[in-house]
Amino acid sequence: MRAVASLYDLELDPKLKDEMTFVSPTSGDRLGLIIPRTRQELERRGAMMLRWARTTCGMMGRSPDFKDEVIDRVRNLLDDKETGEEPS
Repeated sequence: MRAVASLYDLELDPKLKDEMTFVSPTSGDRLGLIIPRTRQELERRGAMMLRWARTTCGMMGRSPDFKDEVIDRVRNLLDDKETGEEPS
């Protein structure tokens, strides 16, 4: 439990705020969890995950938002199927 809490604590570190959080496009609030929609967001998400891996010496396994990403991917695949588009 402390290991997971330490990952969320990184979001509160003023020096890491820009690396570990995103600005919500709708509310303007800073968020720690985001599903990347652009290449830049994906790269930032990768930097965030790298920080998590380094913080836990690679011993964390799956990140706390793993299921969010899986659910979003399934939703995108279903949307693509309905529209007849190739999966993104």
